[in-house]
Amino acid sequence: LEINKLHINQIIHPVDLDMHDLMKEITTNGKVENIEIKIYGSKNKEADGLFSCVTLYKDDSIKSFQGTIKNISGYKKTNSLLMRSIDKVQENERKRIAGDLHDSLGQQLVGIKMMMNSFISVTKENKDRKYLQEINNNITATVEELRSICFDLMPGTLETFGLKAALEELCIKT
Repeated sequence: LEINKLHINQIIHPVDLDMHDLMKEITTNGKVENIEIKIYGSKNKEADGLFSCVTLYKDDSIKSFQGTIKNISGYKKTNSLLMRSIDKVQENERKRIAGDLHDSLGQQLVGIKMMMNSFISVTKENKDRKYLQEINNNITATVEELRSICFDLMPGTLETFGLKAALEELCIKT
C-alpha cells in the first residue's frame, strides 16, 4: 500500500481518525509504538491495524513524522484460533484429570472407607472404635475435598447443562 499517494482518511477508520491526543504524545515523547487502531484493509473493509510513529527533527525543531501502519487482522484471527485451540486442549485435560482422580483415587478412598466402617463395626474396644471413627471422618473429609477438586476442574453441570446452569450451581455452592 503506497501511503504517500493516499490521504489519511483513506487508511484510518473514522473511529480512530481523531489523532489529536496521539499527535500530542508523538510530539511530546518523540514517538508512539504499537497503538491498535481500526483501518481500511483490502477492498476498503474495516481491519485491525497497528500504528507506530516517530518524530523527525532538524535543528531542534520538528521536521516531519515517519510512521507505519500495519494490518494485523490476519494475526489477530490466527491468535484467536490458537487461543480457542489452547482453551479446548486445557478443557479436555481438566476433564481427563478430573475423571482420573474420580475414577482412581476417589474409588480407592471409598473402598478404604468401606473397610474402615467394617473395622469399626467389629471393634469391641471403645477407645479403638473412637480412634477408627476419627480416621474414618478424615477419609470422608478427603473424599469430599477430592470431589470438590474434581468439580472445580470440570463441573459436570457445565458439560451436561451449559454455562448458565454451572454458574447458578457455583453461586449456590459458595
